[in-house]
Amino acid sequence: MKKSIFISVFSLLATSLFAQFDGDGGTSGSKAISKDDKSIIAWANGLELSRDNTVTYGKVYDALGVADTTNLVCVSLGNRGVAIATFDRPIINGEGFDFVVFENAFDSTFMELAFVEVSSNGIDYFRFPTKTSSTEEKATQTTSHYYNLAGKYSYKYGVGFDLSELEDNALLDKNNIRFVRLIDVFGGEDKTTEGDIIWEYNELYWLGSSGFDLSGIGIINGGEKYKIADMEGILLEEDTYELVSSTNFDESITDNLKHKNYKSGNLLFKGVTVIGDGYEMAIGWGPSNVSDTSKMKATTISGFGWNNDYYVSAYMSGIDGENTGYLHGYYSSYNTEEHNTVTTTDGKEFEPLGVYVCQSLSSYIYEPATPQADLYFKIVAEGFDSEGKSTGKQEVYLRDGSDTTIGNRADWRYMNLAQLGKVQKIQFSVESNDATYYIPTYMCIDNLTYKQSIDSDLENISEKDITAKINIYPNPSCGDVTIENVTNTNIRIFDIQGRIIYNKKSSDNTVAISNLPSGTYFVSIISNENVVTKKLIIK
Repeated sequence: MKKSIFISVFSLLATSLFAQFDGDGGTSGSKAISKDDKSIIAWANGLELSRDNTVTYGKVYDALGVADTTNLVCVSLGNRGVAIATFDRPIINGEGFDFVVFENAFDSTFMELAFVEVSSNGIDYFRFPTKTSSTEEKATQTTSHYYNLAGKYSYKYGVGFDLSELEDNALLDKNNIRFVRLIDVFGGEDKTTEGDIIWEYNELYWLGSSGFDLSGIGIINGGEKYKIADMEGILLEEDTYELVSSTNFDESITDNLKHKNYKSGNLLFKGVTVIGDGYEMAIGWGPSNVSDTSKMKATTISGFGWNNDYYVSAYMSGIDGENTGYLHGYYSSYNTEEHNTVTTTDGKEFEPLGVYVCQSLSSYIYEPATPQADLYFKIVAEGFDSEGKSTGKQEVYLRDGSDTTIGNRADWRYMNLAQLGKVQKIQFSVESNDATYYIPTYMCIDNLTYKQSIDSDLENISEKDITAKINIYPNPSCGDVTIENVTNTNIRIFDIQGRIIYNKKSSDNTVAISNLPSGTYFVSIISNENVVTKKLIIK
């Protein structure tokens, strides 16, 4: 009897140990998600890529927007390469899968995998638990051998990830995921959460490959959209800035100031050009298009024969892809006029989240031909509140002392600005220790992402919404609340920092909030394209 029980237990353990996970898309029981799935509400709109120079397939923008299903449009990470994606809204912990990752595997046995991690602050990342049911080096690896590894399905399908699988941590806000990080799995060496070696497609492990090929990341459960100051208008709206060129600038006037301001949404990118002694002292934000010069309204002259933005045009593109715009600026500490700043058009405070930055060819071409380990070049952003006091600084090194090679400075890097808090102004500058080659302090930025305060949003609500016959009671409340005159609406509750803590579609007018701590909240009710926001006090 005891022997029989032992055999039964052993059989159960063996079955558990070698359990198969779900198969490829289209097979029975598969959890694969098609890129056309209607549950996907948004896609990654920014990507920072870190890979060695032996892998060159694809550009970062090949992994932005809707995933491609031809298995040709993607960006390769290379061995242990890293990609960090950003979005136009936070990912939140809802029902089922919260986001989905797509790779371009040719079939269910051609595996190039990646670990998936998330972060709400851009500093602390948390990895999804991973498993494998095949530890045999020579075994033919298939979709059903993997769990929570991106790339396990063939190219028409993506792997879904559920935030509820991550352990609770004070450093992770599951209702405010701003970053998804992918790290290429090196087959035969990297291990699962349980300590088992991960074997990818066997021949690829021995012959080498371009690693995980990212084709898209989709959001399934998302929060309120951020505001994004993109630069596409600079190619379309000639009146949004004053061009400085050889045709509209008089070099004989040494105190001639030419402002170059650009407006995107309710943000104003302010700059000023000061010319003295026949050369440029400082230039503000200017239009920098890429290869399609037919979209250029005019060309910015930056230093009269010293540098021209057409060099930039042949060198790089905006974060959004080919022929997209970005802002190109030059910083000079000698200029007394304020330049390269960002403010709101009404002068009110806003909450910056991040911006993509890179070094311009205007500075790149002046770097020494022989690499110097001690040479650094960084972009700095400093925030200022409504009283003019600094709220802090953030910086991104585009070259640092550990970088002994001259790489591609056109790669966009993400500068996390959330630590600046609420600001009335951001000042961008460049710092370098170069004293030999006099590398010009040019920089480029694109897609500045930000939030307005809840108070600002309340002021923008239309009069029709304000007078709507919608009421919340009891208010203040010690438990559940009732919302009058609403049916089939989307109800979202924000805390005082603007974070979404409740987001559900409801046909009922009762909202269960007894688990929320005491404090001030804002309830946003979305119905038939009308938005009503009410303040709620919980005792």
